[in-house]
Amino acid sequence: MIHDAQGRWGLIVINPGLVIGPSLSPQSASGSLHMLEGLYRAENKTGVPEFHYPIADVRDVAEAHIRDGSSKSANGRYSIASDTSVSQLDMASPTRRVQHAM
Repeated sequence: MIHDAQGRWGLIVINPGLVIGPSLSPQSASGSLHMLEGLYRAENKTGVPEFHYPIADVRDVAEAHIRDGSSKSANGRYSIASDTSVSQLDMASPTRRVQHAM
C-alpha cells in the first residue's frame, strides 16, 4: 500500500453513507442528487431496488474532513451516517403522495 511505503503523511478514510444536502452549484454532478432527482421524477415507475441508505449531511461530511484532516491524532477509518437508514421507496413516498393528489 502506498501509505505504508512512506512516513510523511497519515491515512484517514471518511466513509459516509448517502450524502445529501445543498450543492455548491446548480449544475452538480453528484450521484446522490441524480439518484434523488430520479426518485422525485418517478423515473423508476416499475419499482426501486430494496436498498437502504444511512444518510449523512454534506456539511457534516465536510466538517469531518476538515477536523480529521487537520488533527495530528486522527488516523484510520471513520464512518459518518445517521443511526437509522432510509429505503429508496421511503424516500420517494412523499413525492408519490403529492403526484397522486395532483
